[in-house]
Amino acid sequence: MSIKGSSGIEHAIDHWAAADLPEAESDEAKEAIEFMKRVAHALAKKIVKWLKMARVGLTVRIAAALILTYEDIMTDILVSLEFKETGRDGFFRTSVGALALAIFLHTLVAWLDSAKKPPKVSFRRFLVSFSMLSPIMDAYNVWTGKDTDKDLMFTPDEALVMSRVIELVFENLPESVLQTYNLLNTAKSDIAPITIFSIMASLAAAAFIMCDSSISHERSYMGSHQGPYVHPIFGYIPAKTHRQVGLYTGMFSFYVGYFSMNVLAYTTLATYFHILLIPIMVIFELCVYGVAQYWRGGLLYFRAPLENEI
Repeated sequence: MSIKGSSGIEHAIDHWAAADLPEAESDEAKEAIEFMKRVAHALAKKIVKWLKMARVGLTVRIAAALILTYEDIMTDILVSLEFKETGRDGFFRTSVGALALAIFLHTLVAWLDSAKKPPKVSFRRFLVSFSMLSPIMDAYNVWTGKDTDKDLMFTPDEALVMSRVIELVFENLPESVLQTYNLLNTAKSDIAPITIFSIMASLAAAAFIMCDSSISHERSYMGSHQGPYVHPIFGYIPAKTHRQVGLYTGMFSFYVGYFSMNVLAYTTLATYFHILLIPIMVIFELCVYGVAQYWRGGLLYFRAPLENEI
């Protein structure tokens, strides 16, 4: 039963009862089912405040991630245009190439995800991904609590994570390295303000995405059927709201520094091996992505015959 994505407690309880409770064949069974529904309604009323807070928190986190993601994309596009206008064609081609790679991977994941769907559905998913709207669609599916479709490779939560990983690794990081390299190797009088703002936007977007993804992973252990604090490492999140805000703030600050150090390390590499930097980064990222998908069986899922599925 998904309460967080439901329009109301009453609707969620009724949906759960219709889907999971057995059909009543006698008067005694009908009375038992009605009693269970009354108990569920009574319990749900006691936790409605917590559920509303969770709903608000989910909305804020998804909205913040989307705003930062598209702010980063728009500033990267503006910086690319600034490269073109100032005659730095090499920087322009590299920047456009990183954006094109991210779009290609979005469409590839959409095709793999909907390979078992009818062609019309697959084409619609392709258009959404090609239009760089995959983060919005995936975030909406998670926010509304969309049920898992057995014909899709990824669950809504996994699709959102995949969308964020593509933006972070294949667009955010290369663009940040390129813009930082340009910043450090350009005269102060020739530096456009949009370049500095774009780097700041990339750092904020990357830090928030990594922070939210990490805490969501921890929260998944706390919300498991075994209860919180059962894992020796994961699942330790404060219960009080102000402590959770402090945890988010601390982790966000940590990831800003962590991502900044990675960008500076790649920029230093680019200073001495600038011709090989972007190809090395892309090849390495594709290898990591391919190994991860092969390890979880994702690359072979769309070829599996239906009779072999469970």
